[in-house]
Amino acid sequence: MTTRKALVVRPRKLTEDRRTQGRTVMTLKLLWQLMKAARNQVDPFTWIKEGGLDAEEFLECLESGRQHPLLRRWQVMKGTTAANRPAPTSRDRAARRFVVVAVIALQRIVGTDGDGSRRTVAAAMAKLFEDAPSAETIHHWQRQQEPQPTPLEEKYLVTVIANTKDDPTAVVDHFIQIAHTIRTPAPFTPSSD
Repeated sequence: MTTRKALVVRPRKLTEDRRTQGRTVMTLKLLWQLMKAARNQVDPFTWIKEGGLDAEEFLECLESGRQHPLLRRWQVMKGTTAANRPAPTSRDRAARRFVVVAVIALQRIVGTDGDGSRRTVAAAMAKLFEDAPSAETIHHWQRQQEPQPTPLEEKYLVTVIANTKDDPTAVVDHFIQIAHTIRTPAPFTPSSD
C-alpha cells in the first residue's frame, strides 16, 4: 500500500508592486461590472436621479486621474481623520486572523510556547511574503484579536490538523497559504470590453 503525500505548490514571492497592481485592476474591473449590472436594472431617468452618472464619472476619474468631489473628500480625510496609521482593511484583518490561527494550531500540535510558535509561523511567512511580519508583530495581532478560535474556526482547525496527520509544517503551511490567498489578488485578464 502506497501513501500519497500532498504536493504543496508555493507561488512565487509576492512583491508589494505586483500586489498593488493586481488589486487595482481587479477592483476597477469589479466596480465597472457592478456599475453595468446596476445600470441595466433601471431606466435611464432613475439611473441619473439616483446618482448613476455621478458614480460612472467617479470611476472615470479614478482611471484618468481627474479630480472628483469624492476624491477631494478622501484627500481631506487622509490628512486629518485617517492620518498616521490607518486601521487594517478587512482583507488584512482576515489574513491576520489565519496567521493567529496558525499559531494556535502549532501550539496544539507541538505544545510549544507562544513565542516559539510565533517565530515558526513568521519564518514560514517569510518564504511567501516580501513584507512578512515578525514574531513580535504576530504577537501584537494576537493581543488585538479574540484569544480563542470561534466555533467555526475551531471546527476548521480540528479538520486541518486531522487531514495533515498532526504534521506541524503542513498545518502551518495550510494556514499561511490561506493568508497568502487572501492578501494576493486573484489572477486577472484584461477585459475585452
